[in-house]
Amino acid sequence: MRQSYAKLPAPARVHEWLAAAPGPSVVVRSIAGRDLGVVAIRTIARGEPIFVEKPLIRLTPEIGGAIEKWYGDPDVARVALSTLSRSGPSKTKLTYFDTDLDPVICTNSFTLSCVDGAFHSFVFRKISRLNHSCEPNAVFVWDPDTETATVSATRTIATGAEVLINYGAKGNRDDRQRHLKKCFGFNCECPRCCAEAAARNGAELLTKQPLQQLQLPLQLPLQLQLIDKMERRGIVAARRGLAIR
Repeated sequence: MRQSYAKLPAPARVHEWLAAAPGPSVVVRSIAGRDLGVVAIRTIARGEPIFVEKPLIRLTPEIGGAIEKWYGDPDVARVALSTLSRSGPSKTKLTYFDTDLDPVICTNSFTLSCVDGAFHSFVFRKISRLNHSCEPNAVFVWDPDTETATVSATRTIATGAEVLINYGAKGNRDDRQRHLKKCFGFNCECPRCCAEAAARNGAELLTKQPLQQLQLPLQLPLQLQLIDKMERRGIVAARRGLAIR
């Protein structure tokens, strides 16, 4: 996926902030419906860096290209890669010599611009564990000159909350779902997607049977049943649309 990311904060400011932070801010834990995720173990302030990280590997820009750079000891990187989640066998061969890593790379890679003007795929030991939300509480920032990524909080993250980034999903719900399904193989059920789906379902329900067509007071029980059903489906503003005369 090709994405545009914000500019990296000045390195001195990032490291000053990390040095002043009261210890580790996150831990990897099991998340219901998500396998593993990154969870805050203390309050994380808006703008605070959470990760500053070099990749494990960089792949050539060609589709199906080989791993062209290992950052550090390749054996250590292989072990770290093997602990990351995988969506299943990849449809496209991403490495010429290590098919076992293909699903890991397919599931966890970021496609980012580099100083050579090309887009390369990168996998990170920590950042690649972050899950997606269409209304994230953290932002991924890439510095192509130093090949360093930073993830910072975009709002205050409470203790126990999952740290989430956007996997490049843009546009309306249908556009976002298509992108995530095609690139990452999952359907998003974040609060934003659920709310938009509920709003669409409610609109369709009202189109089929507008509340104004119901006669009061003879059909009041039926109308209240309809409103309760809509509220259970997430149309929380349904009662405001009822004018009882």
